[in-house]
Amino acid sequence: MLLTRLCLTSALALCAQGAMAEMSFNRIASFATVDNMAEADDHGRESSAEIIAASPDGMTLVYTDSPLGVIARIDITDPRAPKPLGTVAMGGEPTAVSVAGPNALVAVNTSESYTAPSGKLVTVDLASGEIRGECDLGGQPDSTAVAPDGSFLAIAIENERDEDAGDGRVGQMPEGWLVKLPLSKGTPDCAALQKIAMTGLAEIAPEDPEPEFVDVNTSGEIAVTMQENNHIVVIGADGSIAAHFPAGSVDLTGIDTTDERGALIFSQEQPGRLREPDGLGWIDDNHFITANEGDMDGGSRGFTVFRKDGTVVYESGPELEYEIVRIGHYPDKRSDAKGVEPEGMEIARFGETTFAFILSERGSIAAVYDVTDPSAPKLRQLLPSGIAPEGVMAIPSRNLLVTANEADLIEDGGARAHVMIYEYQDAPPAYPQLTSAGTETLIGWGALSGLTALDGKLYAVNDSFYGYQPTIFEIDPTQVPARITRAIRVTRAGWPAQKLDLEGIVADGEGGFWLASEGRTDRLVPHALYHVNAEGEIKADQENAVWDHYTASIERDDVERLHRPTEETLEAAKADLIETVQTSEIDLTDPLALLDVTLDYQVLKETSKISAAARSVKLADMRKHLTKGETALIASEVNEYLRANKLIAEPGSPGWLSLARAMMRAEIEALQRTLERDKGDYTGQPHDPLVKPATGARRELAKPGETIMEVFEIFAAENKNGVAQDRINQSRRDVGIFVQMVGASFPISRITKVEVREWKQLLKKYPVKATETKVFAGMNIHQIVKANEKEGKPVIADRTVNRYLSSLSALLSWSEENGYIDRNPVEKMMLKKESSTPTLPYTSDQLNKLFSSPWFAGCQSADEWRNVAKPGNVLIRDHRFWVPLIMLFSSARPGEIGQLAVTDVRELHGHWIMHITTEGDETEEGKSVKTEGSMRVVPVHPELIRFGFLSYHEQRVKEGGSQLFPGAKRNERGQMMADVSREFGRYMTRIGLKEGRGLSLYSFRHGATDALRRAGYLDKEFGFILGHAEPSMTGRYGIMPQGILEQRVELINAIAYPGLNLDHLAA
Repeated sequence: MLLTRLCLTSALALCAQGAMAEMSFNRIASFATVDNMAEADDHGRESSAEIIAASPDGMTLVYTDSPLGVIARIDITDPRAPKPLGTVAMGGEPTAVSVAGPNALVAVNTSESYTAPSGKLVTVDLASGEIRGECDLGGQPDSTAVAPDGSFLAIAIENERDEDAGDGRVGQMPEGWLVKLPLSKGTPDCAALQKIAMTGLAEIAPEDPEPEFVDVNTSGEIAVTMQENNHIVVIGADGSIAAHFPAGSVDLTGIDTTDERGALIFSQEQPGRLREPDGLGWIDDNHFITANEGDMDGGSRGFTVFRKDGTVVYESGPELEYEIVRIGHYPDKRSDAKGVEPEGMEIARFGETTFAFILSERGSIAAVYDVTDPSAPKLRQLLPSGIAPEGVMAIPSRNLLVTANEADLIEDGGARAHVMIYEYQDAPPAYPQLTSAGTETLIGWGALSGLTALDGKLYAVNDSFYGYQPTIFEIDPTQVPARITRAIRVTRAGWPAQKLDLEGIVADGEGGFWLASEGRTDRLVPHALYHVNAEGEIKADQENAVWDHYTASIERDDVERLHRPTEETLEAAKADLIETVQTSEIDLTDPLALLDVTLDYQVLKETSKISAAARSVKLADMRKHLTKGETALIASEVNEYLRANKLIAEPGSPGWLSLARAMMRAEIEALQRTLERDKGDYTGQPHDPLVKPATGARRELAKPGETIMEVFEIFAAENKNGVAQDRINQSRRDVGIFVQMVGASFPISRITKVEVREWKQLLKKYPVKATETKVFAGMNIHQIVKANEKEGKPVIADRTVNRYLSSLSALLSWSEENGYIDRNPVEKMMLKKESSTPTLPYTSDQLNKLFSSPWFAGCQSADEWRNVAKPGNVLIRDHRFWVPLIMLFSSARPGEIGQLAVTDVRELHGHWIMHITTEGDETEEGKSVKTEGSMRVVPVHPELIRFGFLSYHEQRVKEGGSQLFPGAKRNERGQMMADVSREFGRYMTRIGLKEGRGLSLYSFRHGATDALRRAGYLDKEFGFILGHAEPSMTGRYGIMPQGILEQRVELINAIAYPGLNLDHLAA
């Protein structure tokens, strides 16, 4: 349950709306960007409205259209009937537009590549559309802002990073900066352009600032966000840095951070979430507000008010997101990314009120806040914008507000990109028309389909977009706006029902509903009608229970009648009784003695009457209990049915009571049939409409502990083959994508070749790095594959498809061995293996060139990867120096070396050794090995000692750290040295050693293997040195007899490279 304060926040917002009902912003017109195309143009082309500005008189709008490479103008002399004024080509990609005097000043990106950015400022006469001039900006521009007095234009030169290069992070040259360009009557003075450097300020990639958004206050101070750097800079009127500070972070709680194919679950958190602000606007000369969209690492889903010295005076946290949730605009596909993504903004004063208009790019909402008091913003309205609002402009002189909305859905047959026009008018807000505000807990909703009315209320269902959370929403239509007052989850056995696409709903007259589900055979979604009770529980289980109980009762009656005594049995019993009386010494004058001897016969004789009487009494009691709502007579049968059918319902819960009452009605009907049978009538059928054969298919859910991921965790914990943790994590992700397709409650025992085949076909269309690609953020595998039909991203190779299949196959092979599944359906379903490029060893010439290069011989900087390839006087002597050399003279894997503890290097029987093991795991980064057989003792090669390895080790002992190479880290997937391996490959390309595939960090390992072969050893004689041996106690604990150690020393010392000269490393 969310904190009550959140509900109060919503209530305050609603009250605020009511209080200012006399003046509200309401949409009065929209303008499709396609209408600005010439009649002869191809109107099927994508167009957009991104950044927008207005003429000084507020009669003309101008916006950037990046897809077409133009700016476009709109005549809003009559704002309710906007008219197109056409487009002006910019000779590049327009990124921003501001208006100064008669001119539109357009920032244009003309970059040929990320590494060679360029741009210009184009001056356009706003009235005629004539281009008046251009200024070279020297880099790729982003946003622009005109000083309130019109004296200059501020331009953020971002020089944005390439998200597909390397790890996609900042630290990609060239850096960005700020341009301050003097203006005279709206015309820029290009010769007086001032470039303001911003390097060395941010904590994140200080060498590569990426200015994002600018705004200017009335004192001429410029505030700049550097989004990827999570930093804010204030530049004084004189052009100097007046202040700068990190944008900081927010602890987010009560949010949805998981895209699970459609479920709004606001119970998760993101502690320390970087703000990474985008839009920024000055409220007054001392305060500005940021929209914390996020980009590289963060995004705190809200907005923040700062003093210009960096003091936070207000933090919204997730409250704006909550308000967007309540009106049905929450973008669930973005839950695992940045939620509603506040991005653009505008600050303007209407009358006595200063408003902040904050755009939610993903929520398609413009939020209106009263920020007259910067420390206490008050939500006034949520305006429906077009899809993906990017720019906003206020025109207080005409009581107008406009938004530019960039998404053009022409390819999907949807809405075109639009400019929306709102008027500040004496009228109540027209939007929202439906909200869940005022409920005790936060209710998210959307994608409503079917609707029905019942007792003055409306009931609506959501469709398959929320496939993991099918819901019936109770709506009170008497309020304005109409209010969702309750969310009734559609469930099976207490869990969200799967494989539904709800499109229709109607009341059943008994407090429940009939739901219509539109099927889809390719996804195993049946066309069906479902009967649910008042709590949303699908009645298929209840129908089965009722009919099963009725038929079981009739069957028991059949058995009881079958065992009733026949005439022959009674005659035999009578004869036995007479014989007993005649041969015993019973006093026939004693009635108790006579009763005692004849009782069994009397009971046997009256069996039918006794049975009928007992059933009549039970029928009367059952009816009485049903009338009173008591369930004691049926409780044991209910619990047994639940147990036998693996259903979940707590005794006394609404679901349990509903089932109990239904089963009582079934028993009453069965008892009535038995009494009819006593009279010879075997034709009776149930009269109660509830008691009828079940129409729904019997459900098969996974037994407790037998869902796919539950079994995976058991498989991973057992890890009988000693697989490295990073590989287990990779397999967990791979199998998770399979679960994405079949559903979380799918039993592992039901996986067949049909499901594997469907998954394989999807994987063959699955794009490379799909989960890391921005355009696919929040999508499931079906949606990603569909979206890539448009995006055209390269798809994963067959070998990667096989990796996914192998991950599933490993789980299912283990599951077959452990009785979870009859056979592994992945067998024989792998794709044909591609011929891969083998990893090659280095030649002696290549090794000499490599070890004489800056990485090993002296570079410009050891702190920046890009400068490692540049010759200099800085010697790298950390893990980056030692790991390649140790690989060269031991054939150990880079991850094995990087995780070594200081205590893993020691002297044993007069020889220095490295103990590769998972034991004694006291290092910060933890330890893992590929297999248990990888744990081994490897002697230290004499060359490593000559290069100073033991001196390095001694220094680490003195420093007292646990890890031998403290700079060696694991990535987010748990892979040790992944960053070094990646950068090493790039480095070799820079120094001209790597052409195509084949050479990598692992080439050292292959070279050592070849060196042992050159020394005359067979593979089977040195496999254990490479970590290819069977597990052993020696490998685990490093305890080894001297004789065996001498053999290993001999092997390691045999590793040599003819023609390789490394004397300079020893010096």
